Amino acid sequence: MAFCVKLEFVKKLADEMRKAILPQFGKFASKASEKNVAESGDTTFKLDTIAEDKLFEFLETNNFQDAYYSEDRGLVKFSENPKFVLVVDPIDGTRSAVCGLESSVISIAVANCTQKPKFKDLILGVILEIKTGDIFWAEKGKGSFKNGIPLKSNSHSDLKKTFWAFETVGRPYLEIAKILAPLVKVTSIEAGVFLFSSSAFSLTRIATGQFDAYLDISARLLKENPILAEKFRDAGNGKIITVFPYDIVAAKLILEEAGGIVTDAFGNSIEEEKLLTNPNLSLLVASNKELHKKIYNLLEF
Repeated sequence: MAFCVKLEFVKKLADEMRKAILPQFGKFASKASEKNVAESGDTTFKLDTIAEDKLFEFLETNNFQDAYYSEDRGLVKFSENPKFVLVVDPIDGTRSAVCGLESSVISIAVANCTQKPKFKDLILGVILEIKTGDIFWAEKGKGSFKNGIPLKSNSHSDLKKTFWAFETVGRPYLEIAKILAPLVKVTSIEAGVFLFSSSAFSLTRIATGQFDAYLDISARLLKENPILAEKFRDAGNGKIITVFPYDIVAAKLILEEAGGIVTDAFGNSIEEEKLLTNPNLSLLVASNKELHKKIYNLLEF
């Protein structure tokens, strides 16, 4: 398959992975964890292994000649000089999936395979909700869609009306809560604060207008306070866990094509950040620039 990786091919891949997952979706047996640990340091569940195996099987069966990078297997090349790389999180939100909740998705992005791919090399993204079958996609410069309907993020910038989500899995919760407390105080009565353990799901909710913002501040928190490294390792089973690119790369393109803003927690663009391995990534995401600015100004590290 030595041609540009097409949107329909990626949609088909996601659909085949979903079909493999569904028989065990929400079943007690799927809660069993495997002996191996993902490259990220996170737990690998039985459902993760099913999804990973189907990913490889589909690409091999379809004579795929490029490369992919996934949470559990790292970089896998099907040829010596791949032109494209799929950045895949076979299940983002595995904990939700084993409980049968909708906040679990298959996330697949396609980027030009340079020597060291960056976010700026991204060309398309697909996210498929495992439970509902709803599908999101975007091609760079062509807008974003849910089930074929164009998406547009919210334009309001009222903090009190801001519905948002954040991430704490494998992070020192108390330290993160101290930073987020001012935003929680402003938003928790007239709006709401959510924790889904799926960055991709959360970002697509901003694209649909259901949410307004998403934060994962852990990498900035650690950079500003290196003394917290031991607390991060304690929370992450010996590893420092922050945002990983495969968690958010497809959702980033989908949200930006819908009008949203995605930066790191310092407020800087992540376009030049590494796409495959990047242990220093943080996120501050909002539906528009004005709201993004207000949230950024509220946080004190």
